[in-house]
Amino acid sequence: MANDEPLTPERIKILRAMTGEQKLKISNQMYWMARRNKRVALLLEHPDWSEEQADKEITRLLMSGASDVLEPFAPTLEEFL
Repeated sequence: MANDEPLTPERIKILRAMTGEQKLKISNQMYWMARRNKRVALLLEHPDWSEEQADKEITRLLMSGASDVLEPFAPTLEEFL
């Protein structure tokens, strides 16, 4: 499910049935998966960088307020449902 796709009634029902703990766990997993994917992309783009340099760049981008830094690398919700 892309971010711009509308939620279906079935998806809404599933999300509403989830506990807060389940939602937090999924969001945490999605965040870290997106960071790993972004790290891979940065290392492919900059083969001379270390993983630490890539992580620092991700942190710098996030701290700069770039809200879509991880978006292209984030898994879809359906991967967790």
